[in-house]
Amino acid sequence: MYTQFFPDGLDGLPFKTRDVRAAVKWAEARPEVRMHLTAHGVCGIIEVYPPGSYFPRWCMWHSQDGRLQFDDLVLAQFALPYPTIDMALRFIASKL
Repeated sequence: MYTQFFPDGLDGLPFKTRDVRAAVKWAEARPEVRMHLTAHGVCGIIEVYPPGSYFPRWCMWHSQDGRLQFDDLVLAQFALPYPTIDMALRFIASKL
């Protein structure tokens, strides 16, 4: 059974349409990677699964103050220093 990752106390902002489109376009160019985009309440969450993985490695959302929260769940690295969706996705692509 699949269980989504939702950080405890997640309370953020929805993604802008432009960011959603960029994420979808990025994922379409990488059919071996699975991306899950969801809304949890009013907060949008993007989870990225490496090829063959059943669990997300990267998770991102916007905090209440509008900052991108970008985490590497496998390495337990949180609040990685990528301020935009585009930058975070380029980082992920470099790790695939």
